[in-house]
Amino acid sequence: MKGLSRVTGYPRLYRRNATYYHRATVLKDILDTYGKSEEAFSLGTKDCLEAIRNVRVEATELMKNLIGMGDPFKFSRNLWQPNFLPKP
Repeated sequence: MKGLSRVTGYPRLYRRNATYYHRATVLKDILDTYGKSEEAFSLGTKDCLEAIRNVRVEATELMKNLIGMGDPFKFSRNLWQPNFLPKP
């Protein structure tokens, strides 16, 4: 999506024309299955605090949907890589 500017301090939160958006890249290992290189959609608000709350909820929901599509040991850009669990 063109014209999006990142909101400093909040990963995946972007703003365009006073409306806030969630934007996340899809990992390469599930790209063929998912079919898109990024997921971006409106959070439906122009209020910054509401957008911060919504982006956290939406990021969690998106990760839940994507976790079954790839390696569960690296589903979100190095945010969760448990080294203490054996790989299947």
